[in-house]
Amino acid sequence: MELGNQLTRKVFNPKEVIKQLNLEHGMIVADLGCGTGFLTFEAAKMVGIDGIVYAVDIQSHIISVIESGKKLYGLRNINAVMANLEILGSTGIEDSSVDFVFLATILYQVKKREEVIAEAKRIVKPQGRILIFDWRKQDISFGPNVERRISQDDVKRLAAQSKLKYIDEIEAGNFHFGLIFQK
Repeated sequence: MELGNQLTRKVFNPKEVIKQLNLEHGMIVADLGCGTGFLTFEAAKMVGIDGIVYAVDIQSHIISVIESGKKLYGLRNINAVMANLEILGSTGIEDSSVDFVFLATILYQVKKREEVIAEAKRIVKPQGRILIFDWRKQDISFGPNVERRISQDDVKRLAAQSKLKYIDEIEAGNFHFGLIFQK
């Protein structure tokens, strides 16, 4: 059975995205703004029972979806956390404790992008990585309004302001981009 939202899988392949990140058994991952878990569940499988995936979202019904999916798929290594990512420290995740942070299709939704990136930076370990995955700033027939989207250049600028180092780009399909940064 496929994990995550069916529409998401038609737009891009979560398994292929996760495969490019080279997650290892035992890693600690945080999916900030996890939504229905399209990356959460795949990451949980990759890091295995010795790893942990924090699935963080502001919406209580999303946390319920994650909890249900975790039980359905037998993934006991997921910790669902309700938090407002625009408030530094709201996740309750320990400073410098996470190997890899995902910010997937979240920056276009928030007003305080700098704060969201600051929370990702706060929790990632030194030399840890942050994936910023979002909608390309192009006009297509579906997805969020183009004016709300963030360009790759703007993401790189925000990351540089936060003293994050750009290290790579992943293949994210026709409608998204994926940029990897390091603390």
